[in-house]
Amino acid sequence: MDDSQVVEKAKNTNLVCNENIAHRKSPELFPENVPGAWDMNRTLTAAAGDLRSTRFRTELDTQDVRLVNELGQFSADQLMEYVRNLQNSAYTLGIEEAKQFSKGKFLRIFEKRSDGTDIILRHEKLKLEVQN
Repeated sequence: MDDSQVVEKAKNTNLVCNENIAHRKSPELFPENVPGAWDMNRTLTAAAGDLRSTRFRTELDTQDVRLVNELGQFSADQLMEYVRNLQNSAYTLGIEEAKQFSKGKFLRIFEKRSDGTDIILRHEKLKLEVQN
Protein backbone atom coordinates (compact mmCIF):
# COMPACT_ATOMS: atom_id res chain seq x y z
CA MET A 1 0.00 0.00 0.00
CA ASP A 2 1.48 3.32 -1.00
CA ASP A 3 1.01 6.65 0.79
CA SER A 4 -1.92 7.83 -1.38
CA GLN A 5 -3.88 4.65 -0.62
CA VAL A 6 -3.27 5.06 3.12
CA VAL A 7 -4.45 8.68 2.98
CA GLU A 8 -7.54 7.65 0.98
CA LYS A 9 -8.37 4.90 3.48
CA ALA A 10 -7.95 7.37 6.36
CA LYS A 11 -10.36 9.78 4.65
CA ASN A 12 -12.94 7.03 4.15
CA THR A 13 -12.84 5.92 7.78
CA ASN A 14 -13.97 9.40 8.82
CA LEU A 15 -17.17 8.84 6.82
CA VAL A 16 -18.25 5.73 8.72
CA CYS A 17 -21.57 5.97 10.55
CA ASN A 18 -21.76 3.99 13.79
CA GLU A 19 -25.51 4.35 14.25
CA ASN A 20 -27.31 1.01 14.49
CA ILE A 21 -30.68 1.21 12.75
CA ALA A 22 -31.42 -2.52 12.71
CA HIS A 23 -33.78 -2.21 15.70
CA ARG A 24 -35.99 0.35 13.91
CA LYS A 25 -38.87 -0.39 11.62
CA SER A 26 -38.34 1.02 8.18
CA PRO A 27 -39.47 3.75 7.59
CA GLU A 28 -40.63 4.92 10.98
CA LEU A 29 -42.23 8.31 11.07
CA PHE A 30 -42.10 8.88 14.84
CA PRO A 31 -39.26 6.94 16.55
CA GLU A 32 -40.29 8.09 20.05
CA ASN A 33 -43.75 7.51 21.45
CA VAL A 34 -45.87 10.62 20.96
CA PRO A 35 -49.42 10.23 22.31
CA GLY A 36 -51.88 10.27 19.42
CA ALA A 37 -49.21 10.58 16.73
CA TRP A 38 -49.97 7.24 15.08
CA ASP A 39 -53.70 7.94 15.12
CA MET A 40 -53.10 11.32 13.51
CA ASN A 41 -50.80 9.76 10.92
CA ARG A 42 -53.38 7.07 10.14
CA THR A 43 -56.11 9.72 9.77
CA LEU A 44 -54.02 11.89 7.46
CA THR A 45 -52.91 8.91 5.39
CA ALA A 46 -56.51 7.72 5.01
CA ALA A 47 -57.65 11.21 3.98
CA ALA A 48 -54.81 11.53 1.46
CA GLY A 49 -55.64 8.08 0.09
CA ASP A 50 -59.25 9.12 -0.52
CA LEU A 51 -58.10 12.21 -2.39
CA ARG A 52 -55.75 10.18 -4.56
CA SER A 53 -58.48 7.70 -5.48
CA THR A 54 -60.87 10.43 -6.72
CA ARG A 55 -58.19 12.54 -8.33
CA PHE A 56 -58.59 11.14 -11.84
CA ARG A 57 -62.36 10.63 -11.80
CA THR A 58 -62.93 13.91 -13.56
CA GLU A 59 -65.34 14.04 -16.45
CA LEU A 60 -63.50 14.80 -19.68
CA ASP A 61 -65.20 16.39 -22.63
CA THR A 62 -64.45 15.33 -26.20
CA GLN A 63 -61.87 18.08 -26.69
CA ASP A 64 -59.93 16.91 -23.60
CA VAL A 65 -60.02 13.29 -24.78
CA ARG A 66 -58.81 14.34 -28.23
CA LEU A 67 -55.92 16.31 -26.69
CA VAL A 68 -54.91 13.38 -24.46
CA ASN A 69 -54.95 11.05 -27.47
CA GLU A 70 -52.85 13.47 -29.52
CA LEU A 71 -50.31 13.86 -26.72
CA GLY A 72 -50.19 10.08 -26.35
CA GLN A 73 -49.08 9.79 -29.99
CA PHE A 74 -46.10 12.13 -29.48
CA SER A 75 -42.56 10.87 -29.14
CA ALA A 76 -40.52 12.02 -26.15
CA ASP A 77 -38.86 14.77 -28.21
CA GLN A 78 -42.18 15.96 -29.62
CA LEU A 79 -43.70 16.02 -26.14
CA MET A 80 -40.75 18.04 -24.81
CA GLU A 81 -41.16 20.49 -27.70
CA TYR A 82 -44.90 20.79 -26.97
CA VAL A 83 -44.22 21.51 -23.29
CA ARG A 84 -41.49 23.99 -24.22
CA ASN A 85 -43.96 25.82 -26.49
CA LEU A 86 -46.51 25.89 -23.66
CA GLN A 87 -43.90 27.36 -21.31
CA ASN A 88 -42.91 29.99 -23.88
CA SER A 89 -46.56 30.90 -24.45
CA ALA A 90 -47.16 31.22 -20.72
CA TYR A 91 -44.06 33.40 -20.35
CA THR A 92 -45.13 35.64 -23.24
CA LEU A 93 -48.64 35.91 -21.82
CA GLY A 94 -47.18 36.87 -18.43
CA ILE A 95 -45.10 39.63 -19.99
CA GLU A 96 -48.10 40.94 -21.91
CA GLU A 97 -50.23 40.84 -18.76
CA ALA A 98 -47.57 42.77 -16.84
CA LYS A 99 -47.54 45.42 -19.58
CA GLN A 100 -51.32 45.73 -19.46
CA PHE A 101 -51.34 46.04 -15.66
CA SER A 102 -48.65 48.71 -15.85
CA LYS A 103 -50.76 50.55 -18.38
CA GLY A 104 -53.81 50.17 -16.13
CA LYS A 105 -51.92 51.57 -13.15
CA PHE A 106 -50.71 54.48 -15.25
CA LEU A 107 -54.27 55.21 -16.37
CA ARG A 108 -55.46 54.75 -12.76
CA ILE A 109 -58.27 52.39 -13.74
CA PHE A 110 -57.76 50.19 -10.67
CA GLU A 111 -58.21 52.96 -8.12
CA LYS A 112 -61.41 53.50 -6.16
CA ARG A 113 -63.22 56.79 -6.24
CA SER A 114 -64.05 58.65 -3.06
CA ASP A 115 -67.63 57.32 -3.18
CA GLY A 116 -66.29 53.75 -3.18
CA THR A 117 -67.08 52.76 -6.77
CA ASP A 118 -64.39 51.44 -9.02
CA ILE A 119 -62.98 53.75 -11.63
CA ILE A 120 -62.97 50.86 -14.09
CA LEU A 121 -66.77 50.68 -13.82
CA ARG A 122 -66.99 54.40 -14.50
CA HIS A 123 -64.70 53.91 -17.51
CA GLU A 124 -66.97 51.13 -18.85
CA LYS A 125 -70.03 53.36 -18.43
CA LEU A 126 -68.27 56.14 -20.35
CA LYS A 127 -67.42 53.74 -23.17
CA LEU A 128 -71.06 52.66 -23.40
CA GLU A 129 -72.22 56.27 -23.46
CA VAL A 130 -69.76 57.11 -26.25
CA GLN A 131 -70.89 54.11 -28.31
CA ASN A 132 -74.56 55.10 -27.98
